Amino acid sequence: MTDYRVTLNDGQTFTMAADMMRGAAPLKANFNGENDGWVSSPFQTSDARHDADRAAALLAEYFCAGPADCSEVRGVEAIR
Repeated sequence: MTDYRVTLNDGQTFTMAADMMRGAAPLKANFNGENDGWVSSPFQTSDARHDADRAAALLAEYFCAGPADCSEVRGVEAIR
């Protein structure tokens, strides 16, 4: 499992946890940086075709609060 820092075009950031080698691995997001702040999504690595940028885009769209809150992914960086 690798953690990624995801930066959105509007400047918001979140951490994504994903194992890009295992297709059935869950995609998770953390919006507050705390160890217990991980939120599961209905997506797996295979939904993102084993691509971190696609995984970040899936999570950003899934967790946005509505069309006005959604922002495109600017960057994805592996952090650990």
